[in-house]
Amino acid sequence: MRTVARVCRALVRKVVLRAQTVRAFRRLARRAATRIRVREASAVERDAVLRVLQALPAGETPAGSADAVVMIAVWRRRTIGHAFISSPGAVTADPGTSLLSGVVVLPAFRRLGLGERLVLACIGWARAAGASTVWLKVEAGAGPAIGLYRKLGFVTVPPGESPVLAQTIAEGSPPAPPARSSAAAPPLIDMTLRVG
Repeated sequence: MRTVARVCRALVRKVVLRAQTVRAFRRLARRAATRIRVREASAVERDAVLRVLQALPAGETPAGSADAVVMIAVWRRRTIGHAFISSPGAVTADPGTSLLSGVVVLPAFRRLGLGERLVLACIGWARAAGASTVWLKVEAGAGPAIGLYRKLGFVTVPPGESPVLAQTIAEGSPPAPPARSSAAAPPLIDMTLRVG
């Protein structure tokens, strides 16, 4: 009997320590999030992000990333997240539409509001550049991303009404879906936000 009681007490202590550790980690993460800066990338930082993206398979590179402004999240001089926003009309057929793409936050820094801060920085930049609409494509299965975009005011656009990439119109061919690295990739959803 004493052995069972001893094992039970040890298990309770372990569970309590684990809960205290999780709470302490969450407090530390919230404090660290206040020290994370979101800003436009310098030319050197932008080139570094683009070099990393060039190593990705073709279908995983954000559309229009080569000509876009890069917003980065920095913590202790380390880039932990980024997002791309194109100049109005640079990527889409509509001269007042900017394309938002490549919103990424490292897994260890997710759920701290950094994705929201990156998207808001991109929206602010697009508004200042004269955009009236910000457009994005997101995978249908990306629930947290879709929730974030809806929270910020993005609405889903029916497939026939989405902006078409400018390079497709310039070539005179019908729009083709973006290249994907796997055959069973989830469908993409178009979302837009009026900013001006």
